Amino acid sequence: MKVTVCFGSVRVLVPCGAGDLLVRDLVREATHRYKKATGQVSTNPSTNKTIQFSRRFSSFY
Repeated sequence: MKVTVCFGSVRVLVPCGAGDLLVRDLVREATHRYKKATGQVSTNPSTNKTIQFSRRFSSFY
């Protein structure tokens, strides 16, 4: 199964196996793929960003 996660106009496809991936792991993988797609991958592990979630896009099909 794959889930499309939207970050504004940027959409990333995240594989989640048979659906047994935890939401926190899905968010982590989606964030990593978003940063990679937009060229924002940080080499500094101490850099933290705040992620805000929209309830409007909380449906899974």
